[in-house]
Amino acid sequence: MVSRPKRLATAEFTKDMVKTLEKYFDDYQVDGVVRLDVTDKGLWLPVPGQEHRKLLGSVSVFDDPSKFRS
Repeated sequence: MVSRPKRLATAEFTKDMVKTLEKYFDDYQVDGVVRLDVTDKGLWLPVPGQEHRKLLGSVSVFDDPSKFRS
C-alpha cells in the first residue's frame, strides 16, 4: 500500500510574484533552479553566495492543517 504524502504547506503565487520570479530568475538561480525560503514572515528568494534574501511575497500561517485548501 502506498501512503499519501502529508502536505506540510501550500504556496500560492500571484501574477506579480510569478513575474518577479521570471524577471530575476537568472539572478537567483543556481544550476537552473530557484530556491524559495518559506518562513512565517513570507516567501523569500535567497541571494546565491550571500547572506541576505529578497521578499517574494507574504504568507498565511495555519495552525490547523485542515484549513489548507485541497
